[in-house]
Amino acid sequence: MTGRGLRTLGLLVTRAVLLVALCGLALSLVGSLSVHHRQYFGAAQCGPAVWDVGIGGGSEVWTMAEAATTGRNLTLMASGADPGVRHLAGPAAPCLAGVDVPTLESLRAARGFLLREGSILADRAARSGELAGRPVALASAADWRGLPADGVIQPTPAFDNSASYVGILVGEPGDLEGFLQTLRASGLGAEATPAPSALNAAITSPVLGVTVTLTGLTLISVTAFWVLTSVRRSAPHCESYACWGCPRFGPRRCAPG
Repeated sequence: MTGRGLRTLGLLVTRAVLLVALCGLALSLVGSLSVHHRQYFGAAQCGPAVWDVGIGGGSEVWTMAEAATTGRNLTLMASGADPGVRHLAGPAAPCLAGVDVPTLESLRAARGFLLREGSILADRAARSGELAGRPVALASAADWRGLPADGVIQPTPAFDNSASYVGILVGEPGDLEGFLQTLRASGLGAEATPAPSALNAAITSPVLGVTVTLTGLTLISVTAFWVLTSVRRSAPHCESYACWGCPRFGPRRCAPG
């Protein structure tokens, strides 16, 4: 293969590498956005505002938190002693759970579980018809709003023996202060901070940061290759070794290109 052919092949390969790097960056960004959406159970679609919330410092914490949502357009989704189990209270609970109201109310009354199909617990419950002696309902993987790791929702805890709950709050900003004041007046500590937007969360994602760094290094390398190749192509073309200062190998004849 001639030198010109090798340069052409090199340009094609570097362009392909750069294209793959840019596609990887785009996929990483889309993946980060998707993870944020599922991590918050699509909460942005269930209310005008979303907060990260933490409540604790007493007994019967969930009971008081659930009471604090009464009469307010606020829905609490939080985990207590078992971080793998989410609990729900508030008007947007069916939206966050991704099931209809009758199913959710039935589970709430029996303190049962909503399980994601395909999970280990769902397979176990399918054989016995219950989980921990309580009824279950299955949500298809397509309808499940959270991450696959979040495979259990128990609307109301079987026992309110957790000293703290951490999760998300969805609803009207105007109702937030009253909610927090009610809990604090009951002797509980309660804090709420605005949840990051999907774009901000994606931009600050460590995975995206690594991808951006690798893409940048690839871009620098490819650009350097293109510049060096361009310089070589624009340099004088030598027809004999005389061009390199060796007149004994032939006359000094150089042609552009």
